Amino acid sequence: CTDKTGTLTEGDVRLVEVTGPTGGPAPEAGRLAAVNATLQAGVDNPLDAAVAAWARDNQIDLAGAVKVAEIPYDFSRKRLSVVAEIPGLDGRRLVTKGAVLTVLPQCSTWRTESGTAPFDSEAQAAVNAYCQARGEEGLRVLALAARTVPLQAAYGVGDESGLCLEGLLVFSDPPKPEA
Repeated sequence: CTDKTGTLTEGDVRLVEVTGPTGGPAPEAGRLAAVNATLQAGVDNPLDAAVAAWARDNQIDLAGAVKVAEIPYDFSRKRLSVVAEIPGLDGRRLVTKGAVLTVLPQCSTWRTESGTAPFDSEAQAAVNAYCQARGEEGLRVLALAARTVPLQAAYGVGDESGLCLEGLLVFSDPPKPEA
């Protein structure tokens, strides 16, 4: 339950949780989400502002992270990707944040507590169940995925494939009492 216009909700979007794909710990997901939200140059929106505020509150260090390219958000893909060089990570990373239903099909692996594993139908069912449960609590969930990409002159929508589902971003925006 989030409302970018604030018609039905208080308009106070907050990132309340950064989790692994099924609700467990995801230490690197918060940093990747912050890179995506703070380096993107698209339209300002309350979800990215909430991620940036969460990153400040949690003292996420983004020093030295440099955006190389951006694949802007659009309403058909419902996701935005940033290609960045991030200190401590080898190579360039494409970091995608967006609607669960449009990010999951782009994932071939997912981050588990023991590393990465194939993102098969059983894994997808587990993620969908987690998102459904959070949605029933009135929370909105976005998916966060990433992969190392080669050095190249330009990046596009075709590069948003073969991703690793890194985590889920859980947002709250309380409904107005009259809603």
